[in-house]
Amino acid sequence: MLPWPKEAEIDPKSYWTLVGKNISLTPSRGGFVIQGFYPKYLAAYFEGNPLKQVIATAACSPSVEAVTDGGFACIELSPKSKIAVHLVNASWQLEDARFGAGDWKWAALPTPDTALLLTSKFKLFELQRGGNRRELADLHWLAPGLWNSALTYTVTSRDTHRVLVTSWGCWFPLNDTTGIGYYERILVLDYLTGAVIWKKKYSIGSDIAISPDGHSLAVREKNRLELVTLP
Repeated sequence: MLPWPKEAEIDPKSYWTLVGKNISLTPSRGGFVIQGFYPKYLAAYFEGNPLKQVIATAACSPSVEAVTDGGFACIELSPKSKIAVHLVNASWQLEDARFGAGDWKWAALPTPDTALLLTSKFKLFELQRGGNRRELADLHWLAPGLWNSALTYTVTSRDTHRVLVTSWGCWFPLNDTTGIGYYERILVLDYLTGAVIWKKKYSIGSDIAISPDGHSLAVREKNRLELVTLP
């Protein structure tokens, strides 16, 4: 149990901006981050049994970029916009002159010392603490049309080193909200080698979840639930 302080109660006027984003689980599901509402901080990390707060910062922007076992990454706006990784015993900055603000779709932390960065050109890069960098994969297959609404991800436990990426959008947009040829595509990738383990197209609005061990998928497409076993 985590007692919820009265001063952390949600302001109804701002709730819609953070709903669904205020709690994020680590890849092992052994810890989590509360963002936006916990007293005094914009991000606070909890783990252990009994549960306790082990990291907190007020320097983050409202959105936490990624969560890992032992910490999290967020954008710090001062003195300049950057992605900072906050860990229990250390911290580091995910910086590269080739990646400016807005040049990435998302950042993930499969391990405390490794970051995955999907660029706006749908290239997946691995950035190591210490500065090493390499391109892992080209993920253009996930965004075939002229309009990509979103790409989301789920990282499995580090033992299986996999990441599930889900993408949806439209081949031909007519305006900001409608178009022709909606798509949803999912892909499971080995983030050590960059190899694609599994990929498939689904109808727009499908829900996808991956197990913590990275070997099972659950997909709800319309009124049908599909269970997929991965190698």
